[in-house]
Amino acid sequence: MSAATPRRPSRTETTEERKLMAQLAAGFSDEEKMRVLSCALLTLEREGLDLLVTRLGQETGGALEELMEGRDGKPERPKKGKPKKRQATKRRLVVSSAKLKQDWDGAWAQWWDCVWESTCEEGRYIEQDHHWEAPYLDMISLAEDLETAAAKIRKLIEPVFEADLDSDFSMAKTFEQTAAEVGVGLPDHMADAGGDGLGFEPQATYCLLDWEWRAARREGLSGYDFLERIRRVECSANEPDLDSEIIAEFINRLPEDDQQAILEGLEGQRQSKVWVDVLSSVHSPWFHLLQDLRRRWDPRHYLESCRQVIRKRWNLALPVLGDLRKRKDNEGAMMIAEEAISSLLNLAEGETWDPRDSLLCSRLSPWRVDGFHREVVRLLEGWQKSAQALGHHDLVWALKIQALLCKKAIDWDAVLDQFQSHPSPELEALHERLSSQWRELLSSKSIAEARGHDHKEPGPQPLTWIEGLLDALGKGRGRSAAFRQFIERWLQEVERKPDMLRRAQWAAAQLSLDLGANGRLRKKYATLHALLSSLCQEKGETTAARRRWLERCKASPLFAKMIAFWKRNVALLVPDPASTDYDRCTLWLATVQELDPLSFGRILAQWQVAHRRRRNLWKAMAARGMAIETWPVS
Repeated sequence: MSAATPRRPSRTETTEERKLMAQLAAGFSDEEKMRVLSCALLTLEREGLDLLVTRLGQETGGALEELMEGRDGKPERPKKGKPKKRQATKRRLVVSSAKLKQDWDGAWAQWWDCVWESTCEEGRYIEQDHHWEAPYLDMISLAEDLETAAAKIRKLIEPVFEADLDSDFSMAKTFEQTAAEVGVGLPDHMADAGGDGLGFEPQATYCLLDWEWRAARREGLSGYDFLERIRRVECSANEPDLDSEIIAEFINRLPEDDQQAILEGLEGQRQSKVWVDVLSSVHSPWFHLLQDLRRRWDPRHYLESCRQVIRKRWNLALPVLGDLRKRKDNEGAMMIAEEAISSLLNLAEGETWDPRDSLLCSRLSPWRVDGFHREVVRLLEGWQKSAQALGHHDLVWALKIQALLCKKAIDWDAVLDQFQSHPSPELEALHERLSSQWRELLSSKSIAEARGHDHKEPGPQPLTWIEGLLDALGKGRGRSAAFRQFIERWLQEVERKPDMLRRAQWAAAQLSLDLGANGRLRKKYATLHALLSSLCQEKGETTAARRRWLERCKASPLFAKMIAFWKRNVALLVPDPASTDYDRCTLWLATVQELDPLSFGRILAQWQVAHRRRRNLWKAMAARGMAIETWPVS
């Protein structure tokens, strides 16, 4: 029987009862009706209560009797001996079968209302982002509303199942029907435009698991039979998604015998139609579940299966590497580590990465999550220990550097200390190669932070001041003079050609903001500060390290040199209003007015001729408060 199909009451009310119920409904509020009922029950003697229970019938009367006994029950008489601390007891809520069925049907009515709404072209799940784009079915909002209904259903599953109030109901079939009916009747362009399929969220997924597990126990099915029933829901029409984390948690809480039965079934049915795709994909949550069961109940097979797919998923090398090291097979461990890195970097067959030649961290995507980097570090450290056991000292030192950089490439102090601790002259070339790459990495990262992206323009790139700062810090007491000399040479180099000057503007802006971070730039040159702040962001990952090291180099006197640099060059960097937005142009021009009034007058005279018809340009200049005596006439 469907969960949404109402049942007939267990007994038929008399005409007198129906008449009184109608009068109560017409003349009293819900709160008043409840108070009438409560007061009536409280005034009944035991004999009257027994008559009422008999009149109500077995289901309703039995529930009422249980309720009244729970309310009137007396605590047990304490036993002799040392008195025990009184425990607070939670009174169990007594719910009649009719009330339980009413709530069950109500929750499912809410569920099916969402499904029906998804079929309406003017329904609440039809979205249109822009008027020129096609409307689409918003599956995310639908899933959220189904989740709200599922939260109510989940609370009712145990009592409904135990009371056998819906013995013919199948949660799996209900989910399959839901997936099949969502969006039925909508035009194809509307149903497909959103791009998202139906996904059942945690509460809904748990409802499916909980009911079907109880049903499997009642039917005498194995743990594997239960799981296959769940998987078939995903294989049904429209292929809905279930919450994989909830499935894994549920399986992990099952009895050990059932987990082993699931593992045995999956191993035996891996090539069947229902499983072959998801168990052969190393990125499928079902593959993860199978591997977790193997790890727990068949460790040898688990390691073998990890070994076979390292080229497809590099981090499965970690348990294999750990096992080989435990068995002191260091040669094998190093081979596994090399294979894992090749997989991580997506290298071609036969191509390898040598830790002594290039930095791994510079080849990893910067948006990777912390857990990813922790796994990379584990791989490098395991590789390092095996190399140490085999006496490969140059490889050990290189891997130590690689692991450190993957953990904290922007912790300049820690990395410098490691670079300066290379153990022997034989490693000098290796040291110089990797340290040079690290300096280049920090330099490019700082500029990328300044520009807000990792874009690198074609053509020669000017040496950045970050590399000079890193070099200067290794010179001990002479670091301050060395860095000042470097900056002077750097400024001369970038000012030599207009193209190099344009390419260096972000690095120069970053250095100026770092030197003026104590507020003096904003106080003395407010417009320049606004311009430089628009060019680069001040709160990147490397900001604190840069400014700390500038203090160590006593670079404060360079602030005046950077102001002089901008006074000499700001007019050369003003963008053409014909090629960019007016706000940007006028901010540059306002900075010229602040730093170089003569050049400001020259540029203004040129613009009054070349751009006299650009009314919005002149409005933008006026909005910035530029006092201009003669405005161009269109």
